[in-house]
Parts: sequence; C-alpha cells; structure tokens
Amino acid sequence: SYSEGYKSGGVVSRYNMPRVDPITFEPEEVTNYEIGLKSDWFERRLRVNAAAFFMDYTDIQVTVFNGVVPETRNAAEGEITGAEIEFTGILAEGLFLNGAVGYMDAEYTDLDDPETGALEVSLDDKFVNTPEWTANLSLEYRFNLANLGEMSMMLDYAYRDEVANDAANTPELIEDSVELINARLALFSANNHWEIALF
Repeated sequence: SYSEGYKSGGVVSRYNMPRVDPITFEPEEVTNYEIGLKSDWFERRLRVNAAAFFMDYTDIQVTVFNGVVPETRNAAEGEITGAEIEFTGILAEGLFLNGAVGYMDAEYTDLDDPETGALEVSLDDKFVNTPEWTANLSLEYRFNLANLGEMSMMLDYAYRDEVANDAANTPELIEDSVELINARLALFSANNHWEIALF
C-alpha cells in the first residue's frame, strides 16, 4: 500500500513574553509505504499476519519548552522503518495462543529549524512515544461447565521498550521499558446474558 497523511499547521498561542508577531508552524506530512501478508495454515488452526513499512516525514511538529512555556515547532525531517508480525494459534480444543512482535527504527534525518535546534532537539533524539520494540503473548483455555456456561482462563504478557516523553529527550522524562503480566478467570453464562470475572 501507499498512503499520504498530514497534521494541520497552526499558531502558537502561549508565550512567556509579549510578541509583535505570532509563532506559526507548518503542516506535518508523511508518506507511508507498506507491504504485508495475511495467511492461514494447518486447516486454519494457525493465522499469521506480517507487515513491513517505511514512513517518510517532513516538517515534524514537536513540542519544545521556551522556559516553562510549551511551543509547537517544525523540528525536522525523519524516517521510521519497521515491521510487525502477529499470530493466532489453536493448540488444542479450547486452547488458544496469541502473540505479536513489533519493531520500529525512528530517526530524525534533518533539523530544519535552527530555533528548535537551539532548544536542544538533536538528530540523535528519540521520537516522542515511539518504542523500538513491543511484544505480547497470551494463552487462553476455554471449556464448558455443564449448564453453568463457559469458563475462560487467560494469562498474558506484554513488553514495551523505553520511550521519550518530550522532544528534547530530557533524561528525567525517559520512561523505562515496561513488562506486564496479567491473569484473568471468567465465567460466561450459558445464554450469554452475563459474565463474571476475576483478574
């Protein structure tokens, strides 16, 4: 697939000092190229979907701080190269395994606003809220409980790499990688009118 998108430009509305002319910022634009595969295997007991993509950004909008005042600026050009794969499998009757892995290499390729550069956004900085790796894996077992309905037992794991929470990658605002483990036990009524769960 090929697609194009944009985020509208605008005017900065907050300042720490009076200005004769407002600070404006241009639209952010992206061109996206993607190739993928959707497939079923083993008489549809295994489904695998995969995709690889490349995104080319111009006039990336970032929020930087002028003193304590946040300002939106067009910081740079950048690229994101990535891939993801996800699968769903039926291991046995009522036993399901799901998982996914995603990778993104995001980088600035050019800083086109010298004012933004002076505010400590560099080519080496991470994109905001863009983890390099993400992954999840879940195992669920479903079985009938006679006239009571259906029971579901699920265990899942999720991982997200560290992320930056501001454009300047302030060390105090870098969020470490996160791992989560969740468990869920649920009972569905035979007529599907109610569900009770412990998680």
